[in-house]
Amino acid sequence: MSQNAQSAEVIVIGAGMGGLACAARLARAGVNTLLLEQDRRVGGTAGGFFRSGFSFPTGPVGVTGPDYIDSVLKDCGARELPEWARSHFRLVTEGLNLVISQPLEHLASELIRLFPAEARGIELLTEGLLKSVRTLRVGQTPEAEILGGGSAEAHVRKFLRDERLVRLFASQGTESPSSSWPVMIRMWDFLSESGIWYPSCGVHGLPLVLKEAFRGHGGRLVTGQRVQQILINHGRVQGVLVTDGELVTAPIVVSNADYLKTIDELLPPDGLPKAFRGNIGRRSLSGTVLSVSLGLNRPVPPIGEWPEPNLLYSSKTSGKHEPWFERLDQPPTFDSDEVWIHRPSVHDPGLAPPGKEVVVLRVNASYETFERFRGRKRAHTGDYYPFKKELGERLVARASDLLPELGDAVEYMDVATPLTFEFWGHRTRGSVAGWAWTDTSLEDLSAPPVEGLFIVGLCSYSQLFRGGMGTSLHSGLQVASRILSKRLPQP
Repeated sequence: MSQNAQSAEVIVIGAGMGGLACAARLARAGVNTLLLEQDRRVGGTAGGFFRSGFSFPTGPVGVTGPDYIDSVLKDCGARELPEWARSHFRLVTEGLNLVISQPLEHLASELIRLFPAEARGIELLTEGLLKSVRTLRVGQTPEAEILGGGSAEAHVRKFLRDERLVRLFASQGTESPSSSWPVMIRMWDFLSESGIWYPSCGVHGLPLVLKEAFRGHGGRLVTGQRVQQILINHGRVQGVLVTDGELVTAPIVVSNADYLKTIDELLPPDGLPKAFRGNIGRRSLSGTVLSVSLGLNRPVPPIGEWPEPNLLYSSKTSGKHEPWFERLDQPPTFDSDEVWIHRPSVHDPGLAPPGKEVVVLRVNASYETFERFRGRKRAHTGDYYPFKKELGERLVARASDLLPELGDAVEYMDVATPLTFEFWGHRTRGSVAGWAWTDTSLEDLSAPPVEGLFIVGLCSYSQLFRGGMGTSLHSGLQVASRILSKRLPQP
């Protein structure tokens, strides 16, 4: 690091979306801000990677609340804003083939046509859901009794009997429901009412917009620099120690590193009160995924039949689901899994060379399945790579049931497992969506009880109340506002 980087008014650890938003807003206000990122690129799992002429997303493939994201970018000093396209989702499964991202009233009408015996339950459930959605608009936090509590599955079963409908309303697909009902209310707002959107710069382009805004206002970005420890003295932040042993002083440190890694690895053992650590320790993380990125040598039909860029496909919706990771004694076929087929080239043909296409396949996965492949001296054991290659090929075979030409068109394949999201994405246990979606309350976790310390990102709130991208951006902007609202002490 350069000599002039040895002190700052604010140090931000990690150039994910929350860290970038916080750093850019502070820099725009004239605050001497140093942003340290351990990777060579910015964006965290909101970034992308490039192979063999194809561009692939590493994380989210769409975002919620484009108006809010635009307002954040403006607040951070971005010069240009992206254009936005609505990204729809179609569910294709046993007895169902419909767009589930259409307005809830339209979706209910279509479901009543398909399930006339469930008409009254569909009507009542949809009416209550719409009322709650309108109450629980993004950014609002009404009283818990307005929303109701408990699990989404328990709530939906009060109105519906058909297992396909229960899973649709309680999980937005065919998976076994696990979310709380308040969280699912937000998810239906995002999916069907407010919408999922794709920016003209690509999701991976949004962090680059913030990066340029940060640097354009005099912010200092150092990549390839890992923070080893956040220094605390008598309950106050003193700065950070980087991996080459250099001390960088600052009275305020904002961590956009993984929340649990910040607590357990970057802070000293006695840096936080036991009660706060206990509160965090009781929380569970969301799950993880297996993601297969495909570069195709030609576009794969049927775009005309299913023009939506997102297809949720499952060949089994009735009976007991047996996820592949629960029966590893058998070769995985993914016949009990819901496969998310994302086709970003529908929105952005420039992701692939002319005449070619990018497709991303994803299924829910279990970290425990892959934990056995963690190496001691190396990141992974040798048998990890053949295993994940086999999983990728078998997932392509499953998706080929819906897109018959898919397998023959594969030119390049990259397989990301939970260990990928842990090792390259720096996420504890490969978690991809913050805390588990079972919490019925919204709690602000961005200000641990240490003077001058803040944490931003996916886990800075107990719920993703603006979606993943929006919540991360919101956390960064709110922490920047807190910092700016009081006079900064000198280092």
